[in-house]
Amino acid sequence: MQKKWLYYYSPPEKKLGVIYSSLHGRKRFKCFVTEDEHIWLGTLTHSYLLKEIPLGPRTAYITLSNVLTKDRVYLDLELKVFYRVDPRNAADENLIQVINMPNSAFEGPVRTHTEERIRNEIFPQFTANEALSHQGRKNIRKAISSLVAERVKGFGIAVNPSFGAAIMNMQPNAIYQRALQEESAAESQGNAVYKRVAPTLQKIEMEEMLQVLYAHLASTMTKTGTMPSTFYTSQPPANPEQNIIENKDDEGEPQAKKRRPYKYPIAAD
Repeated sequence: MQKKWLYYYSPPEKKLGVIYSSLHGRKRFKCFVTEDEHIWLGTLTHSYLLKEIPLGPRTAYITLSNVLTKDRVYLDLELKVFYRVDPRNAADENLIQVINMPNSAFEGPVRTHTEERIRNEIFPQFTANEALSHQGRKNIRKAISSLVAERVKGFGIAVNPSFGAAIMNMQPNAIYQRALQEESAAESQGNAVYKRVAPTLQKIEMEEMLQVLYAHLASTMTKTGTMPSTFYTSQPPANPEQNIIENKDDEGEPQAKKRRPYKYPIAAD
């Protein structure tokens, strides 16, 4: 490529020119040039254009899975973070690094700090119900925007501290949703059964209800050969003397008394 000895340069609209100098074999950052400025470049000036950085808005699309809330519910998130890049605002210690970063690499710090703040600082402060509420989403959006803006500004990345992040979708992960659906279905079925049998139960006398219960118990014991565990209680009998076991040794002498582990049926004759 043929070198130009001298030419007048101004960057395109909404772009920032990064100018370097090359003198005695040493390359050094010289200055920035905006669309409203012009500068002489070329071999005679020992200056050249390193790159052009777009100053327009950018968007990072971020998807996060299994974000843990305060009450240990896992949520899945889809969000956007809107930002701009202007290396003139970078911290002095980061300037050369920022200048030499590829234009596509600026999304990296935005993604990293967004995920870090969401997982480690923001969502551990909210329960799932709070996070999924309208007010919760507004609070989370503002928290993400302000915390990310503070963390990335040293790289010349600007994020609106109030509206820089937008939550596009937030919901419990697939496992939790399936559990909620099963719980809802079971509750609906239980309510339906109750509504169906309640009128009949209200007409049955207590003695008839006990007979139905005994018949059901007998049928279950016939099928399984055991007493259903739901019909037992661990409460001891009303008379404490019935709960004492008195053992004797080989010579017939009484030994220390101990309590018998009772397991009485709730339904019994």
